[in-house]
Amino acid sequence: MIAPDLQSLWGQIEDDLGIDGAKFKNRRDADQGFVDQHGVFMSRREAYLVALAADQVRYPERCAPRLDVGMVLYSEGLY
Repeated sequence: MIAPDLQSLWGQIEDDLGIDGAKFKNRRDADQGFVDQHGVFMSRREAYLVALAADQVRYPERCAPRLDVGMVLYSEGLY
């Protein structure tokens, strides 16, 4: 459960950015990840595949393999 003050802050961020928080909730496979320019949340694995296809992974050694899904993206791999 999120503390009431954090819940309020999250609601304000959603309103300010015009995003739908429901897209981010209940994603058991993606508690960490990235949000693209359209407000779409991606797991670290999904983001890695997108960044790789766009030739944005500058430092692949800073990304990490996971046994369950394969390579995953960390922001350090981008810059």
